[in-house]
Amino acid sequence: MEQVFEWILEVMPADDHKTSYSPGDLYDLLSSSPETRFHAGYLFVRYLLHVRSASTLASLPQTGGKSPEDQEALEAVTWDVAVACLALSIKFHRDVLFPLDVIYVHEFLDLAPHEMEFEDLENAQRDVLEAVAFRVGSATPGAFIEELWDALTPLRRLVSFDGRWEAVQEEAWEILNDALQQPELLQYPPSLITGAAVIEAVVEVLQRSYKTAGVDGRGKPVGKRDARSLRKVALKCSRGVRLDIQDILQISNEDLRACQKWLGLTTG
Repeated sequence: MEQVFEWILEVMPADDHKTSYSPGDLYDLLSSSPETRFHAGYLFVRYLLHVRSASTLASLPQTGGKSPEDQEALEAVTWDVAVACLALSIKFHRDVLFPLDVIYVHEFLDLAPHEMEFEDLENAQRDVLEAVAFRVGSATPGAFIEELWDALTPLRRLVSFDGRWEAVQEEAWEILNDALQQPELLQYPPSLITGAAVIEAVVEVLQRSYKTAGVDGRGKPVGKRDARSLRKVALKCSRGVRLDIQDILQISNEDLRACQKWLGLTTG
């Protein structure tokens, strides 16, 4: 499964792909919308957990005694579903009203890492839609991240300069994308996972900025402090923001610690 998730998170149109490279086209969307890629991965997980047990998901792609023909067929279907999930996510997040244009089916087929026909894509999309009960839309991290930025003045004061907010978002998406590959993903609400990711991202970015600038958030020289010491300072300076994030997303201390532990994040 790791290869599938890597493909969803990294695939781009080939250099010889017939695309306009204009704002809003397939290349632009995949270059600038981590939300679209995450949503595709989330759909993929939802599909798998509807057709397989969580333990099977964790063990794939082990062959488990399957014949080479069966294994090849399973891999083909898996890739069909992955392409379908990406196509559905792109359709969900991208408008086609003027001045934007439609993305044609051959563009999705060209992205596929294997031989794929129009009927394969149509059937795979139908299978995914049926598996998720035609509920493609879900609360994905992008909306929560935007809400936090708009609602929390302390967050803007803390990371609105020197490219910090862009770095926070990048760090948060890395954490979220890593979470996609965990079988327990659907056990945690997207708001909780997003909150934990943003909280950790703020601490990481502050820690790096203190080391680069040579002073902490209070203007005190950091000298030769080690990473652990700088992290403590970053945790202290961002404590108010953490509490605000927990408040606006309704996250308890217990739930936050459990999610941080699951994500493999340091809690202190």
